Amino acid sequence: MNANTRLDDLFSALADSDCRTVLYHFQESDDAVATLDELVELNGACEAENRDESQRRITLHHSVLPKLDDLDVVEYEPAEQRVQYRDPEWIEPLITEVKEFEKSA
Repeated sequence: MNANTRLDDLFSALADSDCRTVLYHFQESDDAVATLDELVELNGACEAENRDESQRRITLHHSVLPKLDDLDVVEYEPAEQRVQYRDPEWIEPLITEVKEFEKSA
């Protein structure tokens, strides 16, 4: 993957509210591991769209978590429905800036 494609993928993830919810969770949590069920519940509590649980699960499983895994931000193990935050140093300042921007908007 070239640098431009990786940068595009990163900004695409940061532009996605479901991805941001997962990133914010791991940034604020002391635990670097979450289950798919926990993230489905978390996304339900944070969203305004009121999607049902199965829609949130499908979005996380098929889109959000693979996208973050491709960026090496998380390691998603679909068979175990387990997500491990990799805590890359390069993304922490970006998450903080995006969160601050979102609060001020």
